[in-house]
Amino acid sequence: MEKSPPPGSQEKKVSIEEPKTLTEAELNALREKAREIINTHSVEEATKIFLAGSKNVAGPSIEVKVKPKENVR
Repeated sequence: MEKSPPPGSQEKKVSIEEPKTLTEAELNALREKAREIINTHSVEEATKIFLAGSKNVAGPSIEVKVKPKENVR
């Protein structure tokens, strides 16, 4: 016998969807378009085009310290 949730409680349903994937032809078309943008715009303009509509992902902020490499001979 299945128990029902207590009155007033809310059941949370989790939906996990598989991300959409692109075909090889779609990837090639996008690569070609990206090449065209890079070749016809300044670095600043191309960056704005590529980042247009992107969203920041909320998450913990971490600081990474990088030590410079020592000269290796």
